[in-house]
Amino acid sequence: MSASKPAELAGPEASDRYEAHEATEQVIAILGELLTHGGFLSTAEIARRRGMHRDTARRVLRTMERHAWVRKEVADERVTDSLYQRAT
Repeated sequence: MSASKPAELAGPEASDRYEAHEATEQVIAILGELLTHGGFLSTAEIARRRGMHRDTARRVLRTMERHAWVRKEVADERVTDSLYQRAT
């Protein structure tokens, strides 16, 4: 396959590379928000600041939490939105 072909003609592997890059951009952007804020931010607030859907932010944050890049704090069982902070 030629490197000069558009992504739609280059096959699924080309689009997979772009999606992986987009996901990386989301992780970096969320880490930036947490670093800038310096404290806890809710999933909804992160999504609003980044202009992303709340479900997308939630999935990215859960992945980041599994890899110990962020930590979640739930102070009250009635809280419906988890708070996240950059892991130290």
